[in-house]
Amino acid sequence: MEEMGRSSEGHYAHLLEPIEKESSDIQTVLGEAIKQPKAAPSERAGSLYDVPIIYPEVKVVADAKFRSGFKSKTKMMRYLVTEFNVINLRYRTVSRPKIKLIFRTVKITKREKEKYYKFVWQGENVINGLDSLYALVNFTDENKKDYEKYDVIFFITGHDMAAVQGNRVEKTLQGYAFVGSACLRTRVGLGEDVADTYIGIRIIAHEIGHTLGCSHDGTSVQGHIPKFIANSNNCPWEQGYLMSYIEENANSMKFSSCCDYSMSLVAWSTEITCLHVMKFKQND
Repeated sequence: MEEMGRSSEGHYAHLLEPIEKESSDIQTVLGEAIKQPKAAPSERAGSLYDVPIIYPEVKVVADAKFRSGFKSKTKMMRYLVTEFNVINLRYRTVSRPKIKLIFRTVKITKREKEKYYKFVWQGENVINGLDSLYALVNFTDENKKDYEKYDVIFFITGHDMAAVQGNRVEKTLQGYAFVGSACLRTRVGLGEDVADTYIGIRIIAHEIGHTLGCSHDGTSVQGHIPKFIANSNNCPWEQGYLMSYIEENANSMKFSSCCDYSMSLVAWSTEITCLHVMKFKQND
């Protein structure tokens, strides 16, 4: 099921079902504030249409359940940096402009502070994905000083996520994000991950793909950015690219040409500016 709920504003959140398991031997760096090469000034300035590359700045929030799967904070950090290195390999298939995610920082939350989770059953480990996502949007909006500098905010949970429709609870859900929401208050994603499984690679890449403008392949969706429509009708779901649930060949590690163009439209949009502004100094 592609669309699980509609907000009062008429926007859809999108879900992800299957995931890939993979490990990586990519060299990692460690640090709570992630240090990555800065873009040259010319790469974040000038005409929106001729910028060769953009660097969406991402803040990750890891919950207590996810953190508990690691022996130490250091091991969790190393795991997350490895995941983002592999996620950026997925984004190498994007052009016009190219995209490299900048993994800026990680916040680890305490269980008693995670009031935004909407549990399906009292005392169970299952959260209502859509209701929790809306609560996270409100939470980040109410705590602007901690989140306003970031282009994308992604919450990683160790809880099981579920899609709830009436009395039906579907626990195959693994991620939610709003289409074309970069730079806006709805630029929040939520996805499952489990220590040392690397399932977050596909989930995070897919959900941030929604945030940056992609609908599911074979669909068209009104984005959150004004005047933006994500249109992947000409890229069949059956081709098995990253914005489908199919994992049969190397296509599952790439974005379709339709998704590529939708992300271009977001990068070119005059309705948002954050993707063209570096908000952190070299020593941040």
